[in-house]
Amino acid sequence: MVLRVGHLLRGLLLAPFLLSIDPVNAGADTLRVATFDAGLSRAGPGRLIRDLQRDENPALAALFETIETAGADILLLTGTDHDFEGRAAALIARRAGFPVHLSVPPNAGVPSGHDLDGDGSVTGAADGWGYGRFPGHGGMLLLSRHPFVAGSLRSYQTFRWADLPDVPMPVQADGTPFFTAEADEALPVSSNGLWTVQIDLPAGPVTLVGISASTPVFDGPEDANGRRNAAELTLLRQILDGAPVPDDAGSTAPLDGGPVILAGKLNLDPLDGAGQRAAVQALLSHARLQDAGPEGPPPAVPDKDHAGDPRRDTARWAAPPDGPGALRVDYVLPDRRLSVAGGGIVWPSRPDDAGPRFTRHGLLWLDLVLP
Repeated sequence: MVLRVGHLLRGLLLAPFLLSIDPVNAGADTLRVATFDAGLSRAGPGRLIRDLQRDENPALAALFETIETAGADILLLTGTDHDFEGRAAALIARRAGFPVHLSVPPNAGVPSGHDLDGDGSVTGAADGWGYGRFPGHGGMLLLSRHPFVAGSLRSYQTFRWADLPDVPMPVQADGTPFFTAEADEALPVSSNGLWTVQIDLPAGPVTLVGISASTPVFDGPEDANGRRNAAELTLLRQILDGAPVPDDAGSTAPLDGGPVILAGKLNLDPLDGAGQRAAVQALLSHARLQDAGPEGPPPAVPDKDHAGDPRRDTARWAAPPDGPGALRVDYVLPDRRLSVAGGGIVWPSRPDDAGPRFTRHGLLWLDLVLP
């Protein structure tokens, strides 16, 4: 596996493979952890690098202003294109002011060789091991002001769905498999990324669990995407439980017994929208985690049929019937042993000429008291 990291990783390159109103004033004894789908993905490889190198880009300026305002110590960016030379990651880290970064190639856009969407072609964006227009499309990038523990990176991106009987693979209306037998045998659970790394803090290491899961929509009655999203969250829960889940290197050792912080895009709201909501509800009530429920300003025009608290929504789509409305799909869920000092959601200001692909997500952050 190829990975790209910043220059303060203490040898990781040699490893195999808040309810505060002011988000800029974190205390010295707290750790600010954030996640943000900043919409740093493009329609083709290299285009994100091109945009980052341009002097004038109002949309990017607005996104980096949001990141600066949040003042995070650790920031997991989802929806961020990965390139195998690490150029985009380095440009983002430098512009955002983070000395350390980590990017793992996602499953998104990696050709599967199978017709996964049944359209008669094996070369479409939906025919990759995860949906993507090219390898690396919309991956994850971890930015940090603290070094990572050498050799602590563990990825779970090759674990096969066929080996997770808890969430059956999709079938047609007549009961036959939705995918071919060959695809059923090979399809990984992870549609994008699922990996862990230890962060070296003065008070001791903390394990960051990062995930970017499949959207549970854009499928048919077989619920292929909904089931895969549920499978990803189920696999994540098993890892947190300490089950003998093999990582990509074949190790079945459980996570370190120290504190964990789950961050990323689960792409599932516990009360609203499509998907198998029990999968995210099980994570929110997990014995190892706590749901601090950080809040931000609600939408100007809330959805009258919205069951959840609109202040907790992290992404805003068009209201029904044109879209799902505002949903809670991004999360930072810290270990129960960590105290939460505050949290919030920072929404980027949309420039007039931002274009249709400007992010719909807010930046979610929590301040955690160090042990």
